Formats: sequence, structure tokens, C-alpha cells
Amino acid sequence: MKLLHGVMFLCMGLIGCAGQRELKNDRDFFKQSVIEQIRSYPRHSVDEQLKLYFYGNQRRHPPATYLADCFALNGLHGVERIRVTLSGPLDDLTTRDIVALLSAMEATGQYNVRDDHELMNVAVKHVEGMGDPNWREVAQSDLDSIRHKGRRYDGATACRI
Repeated sequence: MKLLHGVMFLCMGLIGCAGQRELKNDRDFFKQSVIEQIRSYPRHSVDEQLKLYFYGNQRRHPPATYLADCFALNGLHGVERIRVTLSGPLDDLTTRDIVALLSAMEATGQYNVRDDHELMNVAVKHVEGMGDPNWREVAQSDLDSIRHKGRRYDGATACRI
């Protein structure tokens, strides 16, 4: 019995340390200058980029909104990862941030979000389900910019340093 408790304690400790290590890596990334963040961001996997983007926008102040344009450079590969995220339940901040990524993809021309009706329908449903009216308004504004091509530029972002 003591052995079982010891093994459980060790496992919980290792899982806790892994979680702290991930958080430390996120913090280390944001200790870099913005220029270094932009330079190093593409060297991370798409999953890690998404994680850094969420951390940078939900836990850092000022938020790292500039990473949306960097993530957009992943094009279809990034959209595939976003679809996975959209397939489950999301909190308001994650919904807001996902829609901002989709807006950046449309605006930079990296992916035609507007004409991907399935993706847009799923995003709209998540925005409609948001509890915070202020964040819903922000996300709705991004959806409107996708629909009406409100924010558009040639893709020459700071992320191409």
C-alpha cells in the first residue's frame, strides 16, 4: 500500500513538474524581445505556436496580438489545427482568439476563410455561444471583417523578419 501511495505521489509530482516546465517555457518565450519572439515563433510546431498565442493573449499584458499574423503564415496547416480546436467546447477567450486568428488568415491572404462555409459556421456558433457580451462583440467584429473583407493587407507582416 505504501508503495502504491509512493508511486501515485511520484506520478503527480512528475505531472506537476511537466506542467510547470511548459509554463516556464511560455514565460521564457515572452522574456525575449518582440523581435526575437517573431523570429523564433516559426521554429515552433503549429501546436506550440497556438499554445504560445493563447498564453500571450490570455495571460500576458499587453497581449501579444501580433502573433496572430505570425500564426496566419501557417496557412492551411494552421487552419487544420484551428478546426481541431473548434471541434470541442471553448471558453470565451479562446473563442475570441481563434476568431482573431481566422481574421488574420483572411486579412493576410494566407487562407480564404470567408469562403470556407463549414469553418465559418462553426466559428459563428462558438461566437453566438459566448457568455461575455463584450468579448462576443470583439469576436463578432472579427467575423464581420472576414465576411466583408474589412481588414486586408498583402501579407507583408512583421512576422517575415
